Amino acid sequence: ALARIAKGDASGGAQLESAAASDQGTAADLALINMHVTQGDYATALKNVDRLEVKLPKDPLVHLLRGRILRQKGDVDAARASLDKALEIEKNYFPALDELAGIDVTQGKFDQARKRYEDLLARSPKNQPAMLALAEVQRRAGAKPAVVDGLLVDAIKANPFDTAARFALIEHRLAQRQKKEALTAAQEAVAALPDEPILQEALSRAQLASGETQQAVATLRKAANAQGAHPETLIRVAQTYVGMRDYDSAADALDKALK
Repeated sequence: ALARIAKGDASGGAQLESAAASDQGTAADLALINMHVTQGDYATALKNVDRLEVKLPKDPLVHLLRGRILRQKGDVDAARASLDKALEIEKNYFPALDELAGIDVTQGKFDQARKRYEDLLARSPKNQPAMLALAEVQRRAGAKPAVVDGLLVDAIKANPFDTAARFALIEHRLAQRQKKEALTAAQEAVAALPDEPILQEALSRAQLASGETQQAVATLRKAANAQGAHPETLIRVAQTYVGMRDYDSAADALDKALK
């Protein structure tokens, strides 16, 4: 059914509808909800969430999905109410808390968003997604760079093998033009996670910023030739090559990204 939908065949949706109505599982329901949201048919998507709630009466996922749809629909107050219900079921349910904080930020309520993450971290001190999210809120709120840096360092300490935290620290330090510190963070990241192309690409930029051009070229080649490199990483590689005016290598990286 999903393959038919991807090809524009409406019968795929009918098959999913039939499966969702007759099956006690949730895969077809979730696929239907996603399909209708993608099509901008929020009313039908919400009806599908109502049916999913019958199958999952005490699952915070239902209220998360409803909240996200309502937010996309533009009904922010109703979205907040639904997301609050998700947290009533599971107090530390990060996806709902994160969605609520996202609403706070879009409304300029940075203190409220920050408090959500800080309260969660008080209950769950090693919750790394909350650490990263708090760092981002602090950055957007205009906190001092050292504050953001400290939160990212804490996130790495909580899980030294998390790619996202490592990458975020490198990006933050490069943005602050802390060349030496960015290079140190990048070197430590690649030492901890040597097979992550996105960290290799970040290391190449840190090397470039520090004037280590030859090392940067070698690192960038390694990132471009890595097995299983994500297209987004390859696009970053291409952008870095463009900055070095190596347009042939940039074109090669883009070609790999498109395959």
